[in-house]
Amino acid sequence: MQFGRLHGIALLVFGVFLLLAQAWISLSATPSVPPASQSAAPQASNRESIIHLLPGILGIICLAGGFVFYLRERDKPTDVPAHPIR
Repeated sequence: MQFGRLHGIALLVFGVFLLLAQAWISLSATPSVPPASQSAAPQASNRESIIHLLPGILGIICLAGGFVFYLRERDKPTDVPAHPIR
């Protein structure tokens, strides 16, 4: 059965998609430099910074899981015998 191979490839693709989304989020976020008169502006909370990192973290987890599924399935012998039994 191709369960591991199919799901491994799907996880790899999803992980790459999440890492690209993380790169897009990181590159599109422009650092806002407040004017000198508003230097005491509140900074982003810890929760907001974690949300910005979430696609990258999940992307790495999906890539690792995809590699595990794909490589584990690749090492298994196939169910089809080399010589059919008569």
